[in-house]
Amino acid sequence: MTDQLLISPNSKTFDWGKLLICLSFAAVLPLFVIFDPDNVLLSLFVLVCFGCIALLSRLYSLFKLRYLTLPGCFLIYYFIRFFPSSIIIYLQEAGDARYAFIVSHCIFILSFTIGVIIALGIVSNYKRFETKIYYLKSFVTESSSSLKTYYCVIFLFAFGIFALYLFYQRNLPFFYAMSNPGEVLKIAQLRDESHKLLDIGWLKYSYGWAKHVLFPFLMVFTFVNYQSSKRKTWLSLFIFSLMLSITVSVLNFEKGPIVKVFALLFLIQFLMSYKKWGVKKVITVSAIGFVIMFAVPAIMIIYWAGLPFNLGSLWIAELGILKRLFWKGVSLQYNYFTLFPIDGHTFLHGAGIRPLAQLLNLEHFPVVRYAYHELVGGKLQSGNASTGFFVLGYVDFGYFGVFIMSTLMGIFLGVLHVCFVRAKKNTTNFSIYMFFMILSMGLFSHAITVWLLTSGVVVMFLLRFLKPICDSLNKTLRLSIEKRESP
Repeated sequence: MTDQLLISPNSKTFDWGKLLICLSFAAVLPLFVIFDPDNVLLSLFVLVCFGCIALLSRLYSLFKLRYLTLPGCFLIYYFIRFFPSSIIIYLQEAGDARYAFIVSHCIFILSFTIGVIIALGIVSNYKRFETKIYYLKSFVTESSSSLKTYYCVIFLFAFGIFALYLFYQRNLPFFYAMSNPGEVLKIAQLRDESHKLLDIGWLKYSYGWAKHVLFPFLMVFTFVNYQSSKRKTWLSLFIFSLMLSITVSVLNFEKGPIVKVFALLFLIQFLMSYKKWGVKKVITVSAIGFVIMFAVPAIMIIYWAGLPFNLGSLWIAELGILKRLFWKGVSLQYNYFTLFPIDGHTFLHGAGIRPLAQLLNLEHFPVVRYAYHELVGGKLQSGNASTGFFVLGYVDFGYFGVFIMSTLMGIFLGVLHVCFVRAKKNTTNFSIYMFFMILSMGLFSHAITVWLLTSGVVVMFLLRFLKPICDSLNKTLRLSIEKRESP
């Protein structure tokens, strides 16, 4: 049976694209009723979003929940977390910066869509049914010993880096917070001082990779292998990796990685068990997942802030989490448009991008640190106010920077999606592809160069090429053992 015959023409799955189109259309109707020049610009933004979603959904079916794609996941994340807040900020602010803010968001959506079309349509000649074929395929059988060798190599490297960090960092702020709840500023200062230890050359990047990429990836990798094989060995390794990843995150006061990885585990479970799940189970598991993702951070906040455990404190903590998720990021983006261009006329012209500044022989301008001291007041010496890649593109080159950065990212994520969908479907490739969905969200918090180098993208490519090396190593060891055992 060919791959085309595997696709039932009558099969249906939830399409996020259609939902987003309906929501966009509903949001833009009131703006046309009340005519105003400001509403016209906002209507244009919503209609651009509407048109781009409709185009990508029609051409490449990027938003189907069961057959989720990397570009589709990236845009769904934007529309859930940033799109509503962007409209609210535009309507409530009165300064001229709001026009540059909403136009930049409009250019971002439009140019990212152009980049995806270039990658899928022009470069790859991608067909909309290829994603569905990929998800319907079974996993290619791999050697269990080779997979465990791969796991051990990654674990030994990550744990070695973590041990080095513990050796240099004798006073972890976590233990101070447990014994001194309520001293929020002191805890923040201790965390700031612990980050200064990461200025020890290569340890700064290696520990970041171990904390944000390697430990969470081991959790995802073991989970996928368990779901694929149902072997207790992989279940044990998954539980061990899960506890280790949570421990590392808690020691560093980082709730975000835990929430993101739990969301990714739910997504993987859903994608791999879709046929077995009915509507009731999807709703039940989703509700439990949301409770875990919101309740656990809320309890941590209540304890460390020294608040009493009651419904009022829980409500305050939940509001803080919601504000951080759906408001703080967009508000920070808007504040960048109030700071740049400096003095109303000067962009950085590449000085804000360290590699480009070195190439052009310019003095590097620390954008995120400058923004932190301007907006927050510099309560912490090494703090920074990192924001999305297209906003930083505006800081350097204005609207042209937004267009170039967004188009490049559309091409990159589109090509990456095609490469994984057309590659051999094994547990390693599938784990890496799923993990890229989480990594892509980091683009709304980092510059492109930071995202590529320090957020784990380069590491994921290295992990992709590490697997054949582990296969070869495992084969060599097996042959060596067989020679020794043979008479």
